Amino acid sequence: DVRLLSGDALLHLAENGLSAILPAVEDLLAAGGLGAEEMPYLLADVEDPETPGVLARFLTQEDGDIVASAIEAIAEYGDAASVPALEALKGDKRLVSVDDDSDPSDWTIGRLAEEAIDMITGDGH
Repeated sequence: DVRLLSGDALLHLAENGLSAILPAVEDLLAAGGLGAEEMPYLLADVEDPETPGVLARFLTQEDGDIVASAIEAIAEYGDAASVPALEALKGDKRLVSVDDDSDPSDWTIGRLAEEAIDMITGDGH
């Protein structure tokens, strides 16, 4: 699959530091679309002190699906410094579809942000 190979290639480059792939990240942030929606998941696998800040930049996108991907990636990364950026989204009413077998309905960005905060802080239900 081309997407998988592209992601693997990007992660290989990121082994030299996040700065090695920042131009591609910047391009995707500017372009939006599926590439920007997938990038946060790749970034969550990059162990670099800059990763949480770069992931947070995806939270400011207009496209709710991109924001949802970023929230999920931030939760997976688990950095407590990301909580304030997630807190800012708690009132966001944009609806997004979430792959969750327990609740197949749409979720708000705010609800996703709250769930991510709970995962990061260990305050889950």
